[in-house]
Amino acid sequence: MPTLTIAFPAKFQIHARFAMTLIEVVEELKKVQSHWTVRTHYILGKSNLSHARSVLVTEWYEQAAEEDGFFFIDTDHTFTAQDILRVIGLEGDINAGIYCNRARDPTCYPLEGAFTELAENIPLKYVATGFMFFRKSALVRIHEWMKATEGLDRVVISDYPGHIEQRTIPFFHSVMEPPRPDGKRFWLGEDFSFSYRAFEAGLKLRGCVTYTLGHEIPYVVFNDKPRRAPRTWHPQLVIVYAGNRVVLEEDAMAVCQPALSKGRPVIFFCANLQPFAERLVAVRRYEEFHSHDTFGTLIVYGTDGFQQVANIPPTKALYAYLDRRMESMPTSLLNATNVFVPTYDLMTHYGSLFAKPGQLMKADAKELATKLMLD
Repeated sequence: MPTLTIAFPAKFQIHARFAMTLIEVVEELKKVQSHWTVRTHYILGKSNLSHARSVLVTEWYEQAAEEDGFFFIDTDHTFTAQDILRVIGLEGDINAGIYCNRARDPTCYPLEGAFTELAENIPLKYVATGFMFFRKSALVRIHEWMKATEGLDRVVISDYPGHIEQRTIPFFHSVMEPPRPDGKRFWLGEDFSFSYRAFEAGLKLRGCVTYTLGHEIPYVVFNDKPRRAPRTWHPQLVIVYAGNRVVLEEDAMAVCQPALSKGRPVIFFCANLQPFAERLVAVRRYEEFHSHDTFGTLIVYGTDGFQQVANIPPTKALYAYLDRRMESMPTSLLNATNVFVPTYDLMTHYGSLFAKPGQLMKADAKELATKLMLD
């Protein structure tokens, strides 16, 4: 049975959100992927990322079977098991999930101009290594190309007797790209250098856009451009968006009760995997929420919700529950019908921002049902 190795380099520590995601995903993969033996591998303490990646890959390369798979995941990502399976299923020799940097630019260079949203098997020339899959057969070809073209084989990083760092293959050694027709010459980073070698060795690089692959923990940047045409929700439907958080059912019901008491159905977008007992409240994954839709009544529950939604269009009734301070304030929030905060400290923090009388109110999660008065 082939082995899937999920590997990551880290200097000293990893973020709790990455650790939780990794644990959950590995367990899920073991359940749904019977033809893979899943293991994790890591290297700690390396400040030089090209060294760290090369050591990890060389160590795997020496003992891997031909059909074994290697999956790089950087520790500033959040992801799902389906993201991993989707990338593995692409039709390239080197496959990658395309994610955004903090400026919301994709971390890749397509082979044929701009790529289309939702496209599968996007031909790439360069792509970041933070969410990348390949098999040993691809590395064999890259290794042979390096020896024949660059004169690079195994090198010494540290003189530890018998250690892998005495015989590391510099797969991620930085490349100075040949001059382009316009005279420009690009100095590639360690991940694009790996792509350069793969491409020059005749391998196919393929990517896909997935909207559950988040980058830049703790800020978490998602591909959040419109994935379909905007829709208008029924005016009697109440939409609650909680972002990437699991909400206790009693807290969720405190938010939903005013709508339920008037016979209005609710859709609750959150990170919960199980439905609520209340049948009039439909639970949907937060990734399915589209901020470019038009809503009759929208309730954003928790500060995470607003930080993960860049823009909210004009909404008939917008309510918000903010449970901590926000680094930046969406302009749509300033026109909210009501904003609820759980503490007097947050009342003071947000007090000067909301000019309408009664717009800002104190109420914790369990008090919302008595304060939230829906039309």
